[in-house]
Amino acid sequence: MKDNLRTCLLIVAVLATAACTALPERPSRLNGQGPLAALAYQQALPALSAGEIVRDRAELAAMPGDPDAQMRLALLLAHPRGTADMARAQALLEAIQRNAEPAAVRLQPLARLLGEQLAERQKLETHNERLALQLKEGQRKLQELQEKLDRLAEIERSLPSRPRSPLPGSLQ
Repeated sequence: MKDNLRTCLLIVAVLATAACTALPERPSRLNGQGPLAALAYQQALPALSAGEIVRDRAELAAMPGDPDAQMRLALLLAHPRGTADMARAQALLEAIQRNAEPAAVRLQPLARLLGEQLAERQKLETHNERLALQLKEGQRKLQELQEKLDRLAEIERSLPSRPRSPLPGSLQ
């Protein structure tokens, strides 16, 4: 009986020790607070898989009142690899700037900077789209002019050749 009790206690001790040394929880990209944690998250974004981006987006959207989560979600929404939603990212950054909580106040300079960069990026994208339309229009006009030139060249080739006439006053 004593041996059975010792065996049971030994098994319980081993199981308790194993439970305490279970696999450590993977550090989350979403942990941490403040601007440095947000910048670290920004640096991690290019290495994320599509599944990780979707998972992070869902996790961050589930924490609407947390300024750190709002900042990370804005960074995620502004990232070109994800499904960029610049308007929503701007709205999140504006919410951080209006928030008076200490956690939000720490993030406000970064939120202002990121907001300015997103506004500039949107302006450049609009300008790029306008230039692309101008390029398309220029290519269309060039094609039309080339077709006209080709038709004129075809008309010129189809004309009968004229005999050379002597110049007036020249000797033959």
